[in-house]
Amino acid sequence: MKKYYSKISGCILLVALEILMFLWTPYYKGFICTTYIVEHINAGDIIFRLVYYAIYFLSVYTMFSYYCFGKFYSFFMRSPVGLILSFASVRLMADVANYIIYYFFNDYVFTFAACIIEVVFLFFTLWLISDFISDGKFRFCPIKGTIPFFIATFVIVALLAIYCTFQYNGFAYIVEKYTVVANVRVAYTENIGFILEVSRLIFICALNIICFLYFYFSVEKCGLIKSKSNVGFAKIITRLWAVLFLTGILYVVKYIAYPIDLYEIIPSSIISSSDTTYSNTNETVKDFRTDTCVTPLSRFSSYEHDEKRVLNLGSVTVKNGKDRIKTFTYFMPFDEDSNYYCELVPVETEYTESTEYLECNVQRLENFGLFFFDGDQRYAIKTENIKSQSENKVLTAMLETLISDGEWNYFEYGCDYLKKYDSDFIKPYIERYANGNFTEDEINENREINTEYMTNFAQKMLEIK
Repeated sequence: MKKYYSKISGCILLVALEILMFLWTPYYKGFICTTYIVEHINAGDIIFRLVYYAIYFLSVYTMFSYYCFGKFYSFFMRSPVGLILSFASVRLMADVANYIIYYFFNDYVFTFAACIIEVVFLFFTLWLISDFISDGKFRFCPIKGTIPFFIATFVIVALLAIYCTFQYNGFAYIVEKYTVVANVRVAYTENIGFILEVSRLIFICALNIICFLYFYFSVEKCGLIKSKSNVGFAKIITRLWAVLFLTGILYVVKYIAYPIDLYEIIPSSIISSSDTTYSNTNETVKDFRTDTCVTPLSRFSSYEHDEKRVLNLGSVTVKNGKDRIKTFTYFMPFDEDSNYYCELVPVETEYTESTEYLECNVQRLENFGLFFFDGDQRYAIKTENIKSQSENKVLTAMLETLISDGEWNYFEYGCDYLKKYDSDFIKPYIERYANGNFTEDEINENREINTEYMTNFAQKMLEIK
């Protein structure tokens, strides 16, 4: 532990600084928040961002001085004005790059670019500090030492690119499929900003750790480390808690002085509960029930602590008796009056059974999944997995009922399955939808889905043999 103390402590400090920014303001790095440049300039936000970067600079300088060079006096022995101005200039250039990308590209490109810009910013910050402290003696790691860090950086950047592409494809799918007023689309649009902020936090922390370690080993290879850490485990834990405590103190200071944009922690609320007690003499309980939980997250938007919602996450757990079967999470619109809650809905088929303990044991959970029993065998099938299921008479009957009732979502999810196991049923629907021929009842039942999307989807199904 003593051997790796400097490296671990440096990584923890950089992560703590990123988390502090995330907690203080919307996570757009810079002296001025990118969104505020576009929308409005907030003096209080600018002041606290300047305070943050003053803390950032002093923390990184102190950490790198002691951990890597074993001294701090260089900051006082020579004028630090040039170093501070250089740091501010690098930060401003990063801000300008962030602003240009934010203004001209979508949020997904910005997410990717912002992570790259931040690691470049830290790279130049550490370079400036290293050169200042070593009085020009610092040199970068030789080629052999660079390869592991290059590979690690490449892997993280590749994962970041894949993630941003995945998120963009999900957004494009929702825009293509759903109308502007659809609850699914509204919920996604309102919530995705916070999800991307969290993603940036995670990837920036990972890239910052790699960057710091590269500089640490570069300093070590240059022979500039003056003293090795000889700190005991107790002191390591104490200093770790000190960093966490200081982060908490800074959060409280902002809460008192300028609470705007601080997170408000709102407890999760249970919308519906299935913990109803009942008696059943049968060994197999054939009812499915749900627990639905809503987790909102807000920031303060005024000194009076008015809320500005940033996340509204729903979570529904399907249960069978005492067993938890599956848990689904989904975005909810910020408008609490939308009542966008997911509940089990009976599907009336020839296999539906009724007893004194339940109304129906063949059910669907909105567009998330289908739940049923075939004999004593329990099935819980996510909608995206329907196409990979083997033939099942109850599943086939459920899909036929839902599609006959005009459920376009289950036409989309069940089309591949029914083409394999009941082509006579599904073929007329594919042909009719491919021609854009929808009944008035189908259009009314699926008001939130674009007819063009269903037409294009059916045409693709016709082409696939």
